[in-house]
Order: sequence, then C-alpha cells, then structure tokens
Amino acid sequence: MQLILVRHGNTFEEGSPSVWLGNKMNLPLTSKGVSQAETLGPFLKNLRIPVAAIYTGPLVRQRQHGAILARALGKSESEILVDDRLREIDYGTWEGKSDEVLRQEGQKAQLEAWSTDAVWPTDGAWGEDEQSVETRVDDFLASAERCAGEHVTLLGVTSGGTLRYFYKRAVHNRSDDVRQTKVATGNVCGLYLQSASWKVLFWNIPPTDVPI
Repeated sequence: MQLILVRHGNTFEEGSPSVWLGNKMNLPLTSKGVSQAETLGPFLKNLRIPVAAIYTGPLVRQRQHGAILARALGKSESEILVDDRLREIDYGTWEGKSDEVLRQEGQKAQLEAWSTDAVWPTDGAWGEDEQSVETRVDDFLASAERCAGEHVTLLGVTSGGTLRYFYKRAVHNRSDDVRQTKVATGNVCGLYLQSASWKVLFWNIPPTDVPI
C-alpha cells in the first residue's frame, strides 16, 4: 500500500514577500500553484497509478490543488474527501510574519530549530500544541491502514508543517540518511505500509520526478 502526499502549490506571487502561512490564513493558489498541480496530475495518470481515494485538508489552497489532481485522474470533485486532519499547523503569533520580522522579535533560535530540524518552538507562540498535530497525523495513518491492500494507493494534499509530522511518524527505511523534512511547494512525498509499519519511499520530489 502506498500513500502519496503532496504539498499544495504556491500561494505567494513571484516577487511578493513570503510570510508564515498557517491554518488561519486561507489564501488561494497563485497561477504558479495551479501550474504545479496541473503538472503532477497528468504525470500520475500517465504512470497508471490506481489512486483509490483523494484526500485534502480543508483550506482553499489544499482543496484547489486536490481538485486539479482529481480532474486529471478522471475523478469528480465530489469524490474528494476533505479531511481536517490534513490542515496546516496553527502558527499563532508567527502567522503573517516574515522570517526577518521573527528574527527582529527575538525568534531567531526557534526559527532556525524548526527550519532545519523541525523542532517545535518552546515558548508557546504557536496556536496549538505539538501533541495535537502528532495525534491527527497518527489518526490519519491509522485510517489509511484500514484501506490497506497490496496495490492500493491513496493521495493526500496537505501543507508543509503537517507534512513534517508524516515524515517523523514513518519508519525511515532508506539507505541514505535524509534528515531534511522540509517539503517545497508543489513537491511530492511517498510512504508505504509494510508489516504494519509506515516507511519513507521518497521525500520532497518535484512533480515530474516521482519514482513510482
């Protein structure tokens, strides 16, 4: 069984400032974000991957990306399963601020720890706790396991922060030591279930390089 996880496409136009975008800011995809989804959909179709179900988080950017993939795979938008467990992290007081602003506010160490090693900030600045994110990711994986079958593939569209916890919850079974859990917008990750354990198949891969 495989679980393909996609980070939704771009939400900031080229040249515009990039800020922390969590569960509160409900921005749509930009034209580039739409293009990223339109690149992945036909690629998956051409690989003849039998996607049994498509899940997306509830945010506009997640649902837009999922709808584009669904159309490319010959599925209707009504077949998409909107799942709150795939929502983005609530970044609390970081929401809407740039990295530079956060550094000026004394968050440099916390920012670097999260960016490089996905270490949850310890000062309570975010709007939810780490345990809640771990729980919803675990719940989603448990639900996926109930769909288990040797040739079943599920597709989920989520966001960058939440994706890091899918990586953390999977058993790392690659020969190379991939420590960087960050995923670029529009990129794709793959997990597979083997002997009741989730393993990382690939991580942070551009849409046309998915090794399936």
